[in-house]
Amino acid sequence: MAVSKKVRMVIYVIYGIAIVMLLAQLTSTNLEMSRYNYEWNGTSRFFELLEEHHGLEVPSPESLRSVQADTLLILEPEEPFSDETIAAYQGFLSRGGTIIIAGERDATNRLLESLGSSSRTLKGTLCSVDTGYSTPFTPIAYRVPIEDGIGMADRMILNRPVGVTGPEVIMETSLLSWRDLDDDGRIGGGETIQTYPVLVRESLHNGTLYLLGDGSLFINGMLEGHTAAENGKFIGAILEGRPAMDQIVSLTRRGDGLLPLFAFIKSTYMAKMALVSVTVLLTAFLWWRREARDEGEEDGA
Repeated sequence: MAVSKKVRMVIYVIYGIAIVMLLAQLTSTNLEMSRYNYEWNGTSRFFELLEEHHGLEVPSPESLRSVQADTLLILEPEEPFSDETIAAYQGFLSRGGTIIIAGERDATNRLLESLGSSSRTLKGTLCSVDTGYSTPFTPIAYRVPIEDGIGMADRMILNRPVGVTGPEVIMETSLLSWRDLDDDGRIGGGETIQTYPVLVRESLHNGTLYLLGDGSLFINGMLEGHTAAENGKFIGAILEGRPAMDQIVSLTRRGDGLLPLFAFIKSTYMAKMALVSVTVLLTAFLWWRREARDEGEEDGA
């Protein structure tokens, strides 16, 4: 039985919708901190902002050696750290660059040690009475009275940060804060109420290194609502000038299956044009074949 052109058109539309839904699944993930994660704990929004500001991505030590950027952001570094990678970071600093490391995991300290930095993160999530939300795990950090510092934000809302140590404190919590060593959200034995640095700076290898004890400051959930307004000046300062995003050891690089391929296609003009051209030609060819076959059947009849 011959199928009318209207029915075939409906079938093609259904196929098209199915393909779009499949591509949506293939180009997203729920991996924490991933640039391909569009949920609250992903960093897709930050990468959109990076693209809007013509920021660069650094996928390898080789690319870092030649990158034209002033600031390199490393989010939640993940081991292993190869000798080549460490040498590339040190080389970036020696050229007068600025590296911002944002993280609260153990690997952050191991990266700092490998770089020759004296800055460190501390154990225990920081809690406070002075918070951005109705939970002690979102303390507000305030700028200390210094002459300069990245962003010079007056304050920021953090999300389960850790305290940090370093040569020069840039931002710290209020006096009503403590290191929650047992992670119960309450002040307990051995937990001291005081101010805690969350952003420090040091001169290193002829460059500047910042350590922020909160990698989740850059997730989608923290770039929405009033937290976006509170933290916007700090993030905006990073995106100004010539920023670059580390994709060598940062958790943001993680993706399942074909995600890196789709990201390459999305970010490369020629690749996008080639994909569109192939899709259009294939669709036209299939349509032509179908029409030719139908005409042959009608002639035979």
